[in-house]
Amino acid sequence: MDYLKNSGSSLPPATPHETEAEHIDQIRIAADLLAEELTTAHPAPKGFQPTPEQQAAINGILAFCRQSGGGTFASFNGPAGSGKSTTSRLIREALMGAGYSVGLCAPTHKACQVLATACGVTKAETATFASLLGLREKKTKDEVDFVPQYGSKPRLDENDIWLADEASMMHPKLLGYIEDAADFWTKIVFIGDQAQLAPVKFGRVSPALRCTPRFDLTKVMRHDGAVLDAATAIRQTTGNTWRPRFTHSVIGDGSSIFTYSDKKEWQHAFLEMAYEHHEKDDPDAFRVIAWTNDEVERLNAAIRRHVYGRNAAPYLSGERVITHDGVKAPDDHNELIYGSSRELIILGAEQVDFLHPACADGKPFLAWELVTQTDDHEPPRQIRALDPTHAGRWEVALAGLRKEALEAGSKGRGQSAWDEYWDLRDSFAQLQPYWCLTCHKAQGSQFRNVFVQGRDMDRAAGGAAERRRLWYTALTRAQRAVHLIADQEVTD
Repeated sequence: MDYLKNSGSSLPPATPHETEAEHIDQIRIAADLLAEELTTAHPAPKGFQPTPEQQAAINGILAFCRQSGGGTFASFNGPAGSGKSTTSRLIREALMGAGYSVGLCAPTHKACQVLATACGVTKAETATFASLLGLREKKTKDEVDFVPQYGSKPRLDENDIWLADEASMMHPKLLGYIEDAADFWTKIVFIGDQAQLAPVKFGRVSPALRCTPRFDLTKVMRHDGAVLDAATAIRQTTGNTWRPRFTHSVIGDGSSIFTYSDKKEWQHAFLEMAYEHHEKDDPDAFRVIAWTNDEVERLNAAIRRHVYGRNAAPYLSGERVITHDGVKAPDDHNELIYGSSRELIILGAEQVDFLHPACADGKPFLAWELVTQTDDHEPPRQIRALDPTHAGRWEVALAGLRKEALEAGSKGRGQSAWDEYWDLRDSFAQLQPYWCLTCHKAQGSQFRNVFVQGRDMDRAAGGAAERRRLWYTALTRAQRAVHLIADQEVTD
């Protein structure tokens, strides 16, 4: 199945007489022209008239929230282009007009920013799911769980009603904690898109989006460009097919898809874009999305070399990074400074020696003391990161402590050994460059340009259904343009 050739004007692949640089320049000029025509937010237009389907959802959710008791949860589902964001804003306005206090929450800080923009409020008026419950995420190799955050408590009683966006990411364990924390009068409406990726290490649609009463939008109402057309085509594939073929660039009225002849040309394009927008400090201009952590690490390393040079220190003042897991305070591991997937700016970086009790040979780890700050302008915090040259030594030390803890546990005295293991593990923040993300980490965010490592996603485990969700989620992160390695033309 070839990608829709009539969805917009077409930009052909490079001709034999056109250089790689000339072809990329042609694509970038088209992308810049598109950027001038578009805005990043889609607020409800003045005098906007909901469709009958959208109005039924507004009326149904308003009726649900007016019930005394009658259940705590409802769900509101809709695919990309169905008007779900605009309808959510109208739902909030209708509830507030009826005298209710309405809170907004989402799984990540990036998703909170997207939700705030859609509803016309500041990010400070939103909360992450975990912070709302006074919890923090705790990941292990085999499962995801949530544990109490030191000094925090549930805040669900702050509002009568909560609109919980991007609920497709909500893990069943977190839903259980919400159920336990919600009082009899609080109402929570889970909002999401069942075609997106399932919660990490769950593998099925989040039960949050199956809560009843359930209100669904099924019709795609916004036809504003090639990206939405392609996302809809992906969502509608069946059987062993998970996406259409992308053989050429398509310039749409509201968004475009740009194709590149091979991986080298595609990579050259995002390297140039990375350098350009790094100079402008414009982090949401573009991201690269892949499936595996290995590919993310490889691409991030390539971009970092291009931007900072091969001999750059591992952490630099002014550099932007993302937390891989929760980050603890260097001197108090009970205090969580940042959750996972927080985007940070390094304000200062100093190389230090760090001697941990696990250093049985008396040789310290090479580390970096970093002063960091979020885009929300929270007060700067100091964290510690391991120098990459000592990562192998750290992993060996952790493996040894884990083995000791397992052996001690079999004898009924493993707690202190596990405490030593976690103390070493929490001594260093796990950070990565921000340019390239896995599809799971990108979920809930939006960027103007998205480069999709499609070859990586086409190899994803889980068969056609999982690959379909990966592609759909990746494409719907883009506000203006998606950049892909072209599929080969198939001739009859």
